[in-house]
Amino acid sequence: MASSPVEINQATFDELLTLRDIGPRRASRILAYRAEVGDINNAYDLALAAGLGLKQASRVAESVAWPRAAVNRAALAVAAIAMLGAYLLAFFGLADMHLDTTRPELVVYNLAIVLIVSACLILSAEQIGRFFGLKITFYLVIVAVALGLAGFVSVTGLVIWTWLELIESELSVRTQATLSFVSFSLLIAYIINAPTLHMQHINLKGPAGVTNIQLCSTVYDAGQLLLAILALTVLVALDSGFWIEEIFALWASLVLLMNSYSLWRGQSAFVAMLSAHDRSVIEFLFRQTDEKIVPTPWPMMGLFTGALSVLLVIVAVSGILWR
Repeated sequence: MASSPVEINQATFDELLTLRDIGPRRASRILAYRAEVGDINNAYDLALAAGLGLKQASRVAESVAWPRAAVNRAALAVAAIAMLGAYLLAFFGLADMHLDTTRPELVVYNLAIVLIVSACLILSAEQIGRFFGLKITFYLVIVAVALGLAGFVSVTGLVIWTWLELIESELSVRTQATLSFVSFSLLIAYIINAPTLHMQHINLKGPAGVTNIQLCSTVYDAGQLLLAILALTVLVALDSGFWIEEIFALWASLVLLMNSYSLWRGQSAFVAMLSAHDRSVIEFLFRQTDEKIVPTPWPMMGLFTGALSVLLVIVAVSGILWR
């Protein structure tokens, strides 16, 4: 047991052995992590480096002298995008609320906006808290997702009512604009942030960590074609009368084009969207378990996704020019 805090990023093999639960194999793994990935800045990094569970790593961290925290640019980018999306949705949604409680459709519309805005603000706070090293319970994310889905389903129901001509045209325009805005916001947030968020929340310990990475990569890569179809469907089916769909469609298409290029080259779009540090972590974990990073088996999916993304650009630009 270490009698004084150990400088985790300068410690020798013998000094690492003085830490609780750190034997020769884990000490060697920590040295390999420092050489191949970089500094160990928190308990989460220590868990990855030593092959520990997060709770076990937190106990070991009590005997570690931590370096001054460096700015994690990837986490900062995720937090910034989450916060920007949250406040845009808050401004767009709250500015369009109506306090007339005599009409059921307006009550549902207002409630949906409150649910969606609440979800975005909670996720934004979670990302900012994680960036500053605060311990955020994962249940908070589950609550935010549940609120967001409830709001999204409510707005979708209102749009269906408008298509059945059960709601007046004035509210019809607002609900379609809201659904379009929320749909593209969620789609873009998923495309950009999902790989980093998965790396933050999945279990990366041991062989199970490699399996989890492969599963997340497969789901994300396979979903690119579906996301392109979804973006094109929203763009064509929902017409708010503004440029919301077209602007967001152009944004989504640019990211989808980059991901489709990675898939076409036989590379994982999931890995391509990660920061250099997270890619190094994945390579380190695979080496530690003697596994190989399997190339994505869907190069043709990349070709189809790219073609749909180009069509998405054409439709979006045409909508802007002809509006």
